Amino acid sequence: MKYLHTAIRVRDLDQALGYYCGTLGFREVVRFQGHRRPCTIVFVAQPGDEGAQLELVWYHDPAERERRSATSRMTRTRTRAAIART
Repeated sequence: MKYLHTAIRVRDLDQALGYYCGTLGFREVVRFQGHRRPCTIVFVAQPGDEGAQLELVWYHDPAERERRSATSRMTRTRTRAAIART
């Protein structure tokens, strides 16, 4: 099995990009607009390791962001995420 990407819903795309790209050193690989819902999707990866990406999803409508966030909270008990880099 090959790891492709992990999707992360973000409330503030600029802030998320500042963290992943500015602080952690990721680079933007591709950006596009969602085709079924109004959202912006940005794939980021560590330089030289574009095969393992993070998919940052930002919904344009604040109500949609909150609805999806609430749904996500209801369907999981505990989620922990970590990014390890060498």
